[in-house]
Amino acid sequence: MKAVNIFLSIVILGVGFSSCSKDDKDDSSSHQVVLSETQKTHLVNLYEEEKLAHDLYTEFYAAHGYTPFSHHIEAEAKHMALVDEVLTLYSISRPTLGFGLFENEGYQKNYNEWLAKGVSDSVHSCYIAAYIEEMDILDLMEGIQLAETTEIKDLYETLKSGSENHLRAYNKFLKMEFNIDYTPQLMSQELFDKIISEGGSGHGGGK
Repeated sequence: MKAVNIFLSIVILGVGFSSCSKDDKDDSSSHQVVLSETQKTHLVNLYEEEKLAHDLYTEFYAAHGYTPFSHHIEAEAKHMALVDEVLTLYSISRPTLGFGLFENEGYQKNYNEWLAKGVSDSVHSCYIAAYIEEMDILDLMEGIQLAETTEIKDLYETLKSGSENHLRAYNKFLKMEFNIDYTPQLMSQELFDKIISEGGSGHGGGK
């Protein structure tokens, strides 16, 4: 009987050690990977790129009242939150400047120039928005290839899908509102046609 008790004790201890080892392994997730400075910079810039879209669309909606801007203000806020989650996961400090302000000098210059043009011209505001979505898509396509962890790649894929929806929305809006056939400003016509042909919700608000 004593031998049986000793055997059971060994089994229980063995299970305990096994469970601890499994838990330790599960805790060792990919966010413990040391990211390169290039990856960190890309994520920080991505946060500000989403903020650039959010802040401009807010101003454009106030100026022109177009429905796509209304939907995309909310969507871009969600995008910023998604990027912020990944920045927090990898202990990367995110920019904390207020509305219309950016740490990235290029984005600050873009904001200042595009704000004046987009507020004063309704068609131009839609072209600026489409340009931003093209820029996002191309940056995210590059980012997907360079992503150093699964979480980051999944983030890029999600944001790319949202930006494609937004681009379809502005393409559709320019045709319906102004009878303008939009021509891509950054990406190839082939890639643009592929994105447009894939359809989707059009407003991108849920992405």
